[in-house]
Amino acid sequence: MIDEVFVNEKLYCDEDITIKRLADHLDVTQQHFSAYLNHHLNVNFNTFINRYRIKESIEIMNDEPERSLLSIAFAVGFNSKSVFYEAFTKEIGLSPARFRKEKNLK
Repeated sequence: MIDEVFVNEKLYCDEDITIKRLADHLDVTQQHFSAYLNHHLNVNFNTFINRYRIKESIEIMNDEPERSLLSIAFAVGFNSKSVFYEAFTKEIGLSPARFRKEKNLK
């Protein structure tokens, strides 16, 4: 259900999304949703959101190879380039620029 909401509605692209707003959207308590993320998915809320954002950023890099990384970062919900780079590097193991270069996306 969570994946369906995220894929269809792209709530993760909202830079102001909070665990409370997402839990309300899913019609569950914030505590229940947090426990689900922690115990079933083994992630915290920020990691959960950032995974979707990073996946979307990679899709944009593939679809729009000339688009700037800053534009992509903002489009997927990050509010700064540095936070985007940090989250991307943590998740993928490469910076967005290095990833793009190694994948010949620009």
